[in-house]
Amino acid sequence: MTETPKTTAVASKNPHPATQWGKWILEHYRFILIVVCLLLFLIFLVKNSAPTVVWLFGWKPEIPLILIALSCFGIGLVCGWAGSAIYRKRKIDKDQFII
Repeated sequence: MTETPKTTAVASKNPHPATQWGKWILEHYRFILIVVCLLLFLIFLVKNSAPTVVWLFGWKPEIPLILIALSCFGIGLVCGWAGSAIYRKRKIDKDQFII
């Protein structure tokens, strides 16, 4: 009678490097997404550095497109931050009064 040797699956203490990178990417996907978006935004800004005429109530200054894009980005950040702060404040106030 022949006996089959017993084999046990031994988990490797050092997983494959690709698995480690995959875990790191899944854990830091927001950071990676933000970095990629910022890089694309910076490329867009560098490519659009030509002066642009802006009409402001009859005044027509020539402003680099970089400044226009950065100010719009900054205004958007402030509006988003303010909106989320108001939403969180209302949610906290609403949750405190529920009995």
